[in-house]
Amino acid sequence: MKILLVDVHKGVEVWNSLGVGYLSSYLTARGHEVDIEVLHFGTDLEIFINMLKEQDYPIIGFSASYYVVLDLTLGVIKKIKDEGIKSHIIMGGHTPTSCFDRIMDIFPYVDTVSLGESEETFLEFIEKFHEPEKWEEIKGLAFRREGKIIENFPRSLIEDLNSLPYPHRKQFITGELPTPASALKDTMTYVLKRRMMVTSSRGCYGRCSFCSVYHFYNLNVRRGRSVENVVSEIEELVKKYDVKVIAFNDDNFFIPGDKEKKWYYDFADELEKRNIHIIFNFQCRPNDVDYNLFRRLKEVGLHNVFVGTESFILRSLRLFRKGVTPQDNLKSVEILSKVDLDYQVGMIIFEPFTTFDEVKESMSVISSLYDKYGYSSPLWIDKLRVYHGTKIQRMLESKGRLEGVFPYYSYKIEDEKTEVLSRILINGVSSFTTTEQDSMLAPQAGNLNFLWGMSYLKDLPGTGHIMYLPRERVKELSVETGRFFLNLIYEVINYLDNFSIVSESDIERMISLVKEKYSEENDRIMNIILKELIAT
Repeated sequence: MKILLVDVHKGVEVWNSLGVGYLSSYLTARGHEVDIEVLHFGTDLEIFINMLKEQDYPIIGFSASYYVVLDLTLGVIKKIKDEGIKSHIIMGGHTPTSCFDRIMDIFPYVDTVSLGESEETFLEFIEKFHEPEKWEEIKGLAFRREGKIIENFPRSLIEDLNSLPYPHRKQFITGELPTPASALKDTMTYVLKRRMMVTSSRGCYGRCSFCSVYHFYNLNVRRGRSVENVVSEIEELVKKYDVKVIAFNDDNFFIPGDKEKKWYYDFADELEKRNIHIIFNFQCRPNDVDYNLFRRLKEVGLHNVFVGTESFILRSLRLFRKGVTPQDNLKSVEILSKVDLDYQVGMIIFEPFTTFDEVKESMSVISSLYDKYGYSSPLWIDKLRVYHGTKIQRMLESKGRLEGVFPYYSYKIEDEKTEVLSRILINGVSSFTTTEQDSMLAPQAGNLNFLWGMSYLKDLPGTGHIMYLPRERVKELSVETGRFFLNLIYEVINYLDNFSIVSESDIERMISLVKEKYSEENDRIMNIILKELIAT
């Protein structure tokens, strides 16, 4: 059968979605013909709709892994149905899995949802597509029958990930890159075409209350691929696409209980043995950070780590069910600084119960990261996002604290001053960034994080022409902009500290002040970058 798989994303990266890629290669290996299309916020939907009318696919599968694209995905599906296209629409991915009941209840043009891992479910659905009386036999499928939504038994996870064929990949730049600098833009284009996502595992051993991953994997059992299988895929990408950057897309890169870290030392040895020259990054929990291992991984290309510290407030860590303490988080920061890696720590400063004093405490810890621990990434803080089906969502709903309309839930912070502070910062900063609105980044954080990678990439053999800044200069600018943002937050905190009541006009005035000062620093850092860029 010929089917279409559609991946929807934000539109500023080269596409190499692993979910759709794995599904395509799995179905193709079993005799089906698969086309792939990529949609983003700038897609001309008329061209897409006309293509669908010409092709007349019996089944169209939509992947929607992130809440930020769910509206676009559902809007496209509605347009397909409004245009009279009769294709059967099936959705899959993290987001549809966690809220399939709401999606199918509110949006009748979604016919079925594949729950969890889709390879085996989708294949069986294709094979029984013309026998709807047998759909109840398909584990991991949700569908409609006589006006009712039926959720079948969950499907067992794929035990041997080595048995899966490597994912299909399709490369192109979608839309304009978010920078006015032609020299930097050229480098971004070059790098994005040579950056691929790879996953060495599926699942995460964590049980964070705000995360929907363990719903997707049905109790979240983590399974890994062999070192040889992962490195062989990387080797193929290097030879086929001239890939220089590998972004590991694992929910958590590390195996629980592997005290010897054997897989990871073997991985480093195998890269070295095959003479593979890349840079790579991954994300992990703070308790996974190990000095000797990370130093070894740095020798074979590790250049960036995101560490899910999330908070340095014990009460918040308990609310998040992180299973670590503030001391554990600080220990991971200390180790990473000693290894001299580029790293980013997760900092969810605002959540439903954050007090004003806790914000001050978090700012004090962040200040110490720069002063005492040598933290050298631009400051990035967040307000907790609430995803459907998570423990946080259910808790807020049970307490009558949940606001917003599915799927975009929101809440007011219990402490009024903290709520006002979050409003001022979010509204003052959001127009300058391309991230989700609840993320607050220091000026030029995106470009500086990109330039961190360039300071490593320039030393790889065969890299070609790129623009870069020396690593120490990127570090200096990152600390400068991080401290600027920290001081700006302190300015707002001090302002709110001096008033017991703050009017709406006061809030709007502070938002304007934040925008003005942020814009000035944003331009200042960008001008320095453009002036000091060096060509290889």
